Amino acid sequence: MKSNLIKFEEPTITPAKVEWNKQGIMDKVQVIVDEYKDMIFTEKTLKSGKATCADLNKLKKHINDEAKRIDKLLTEDVKIFRGEIKEVIALIDEAYNPIKTQMSAFEQARHDEKTKKIQKIIDDLIKNQGLRKEYSGDLIIQKSYLAKGSTLKSIKEELTEIATIAGDRQDEYDKNIKLVNEMIDTNNKSFDIILLPEQYLKMLQVKNVPEIMMEITKDAQAVVQKKKKEFEAAAARVEQQQKEWREQEILDQVAEVAEVRAEVVIEKYEVEGTDIQLDKLEEYMSIHDIKFEVID
Repeated sequence: MKSNLIKFEEPTITPAKVEWNKQGIMDKVQVIVDEYKDMIFTEKTLKSGKATCADLNKLKKHINDEAKRIDKLLTEDVKIFRGEIKEVIALIDEAYNPIKTQMSAFEQARHDEKTKKIQKIIDDLIKNQGLRKEYSGDLIIQKSYLAKGSTLKSIKEELTEIATIAGDRQDEYDKNIKLVNEMIDTNNKSFDIILLPEQYLKMLQVKNVPEIMMEITKDAQAVVQKKKKEFEAAAARVEQQQKEWREQEILDQVAEVAEVRAEVVIEKYEVEGTDIQLDKLEEYMSIHDIKFEVID
């Protein structure tokens, strides 16, 4: 296709030129500046100083505003020119946009087709490596894969390397899980305890296997010590209970003997004594729960 670039005829350009009374403005400003230049303010004249600053700022703003107004006059033709150029560009877009739309559709179709092929490569690698979800996250379609210069062969080689590394990581993790579980089972059977694997498997995210095994050993010893203390405490309670039972049995036997020995016997006595002596005898028998009867 031949170049269809259009050569611009050299436009007639009149450079912007501003003729203004610069020296006259400078002279007027100089008079104002001279009026304020050597002024000295104190705390007492602070209000006056603020007013002076406000006046000078107002003067600067006025001059800048005038400059902006003149700038607009200078660039008015330029704005018109830029607007007319946009009209010319719009004519080109009438031809460009439909073609671009078609080209974009073709490019999108190519992307979609290539995406399907790359995704199949990824799916096959995940299946062949037996990767679980947490280890297949790096197998994604990179934006660079969709470029025309990126071949399926090179893409497959790169993804295969990523999948192999992920598979090795997964195998290492599974091996570590097995080692931890075996360590837990060994301790549980050896010491007749129950250590649950969940808390130790979580440690694989932050600790290596030897460190975790040390944790298991330490916890197993702690559980054994705890069980030993509980057993000793239980044995002590049983011994104390047995002691109490033996003591109670002895007390019961003593009570039985005492009861036998305390069998009531009726005997008759004839007692002689003074009234006072007999009264004291009756008082003694009453205190000691000895039944008696005065026979006339």
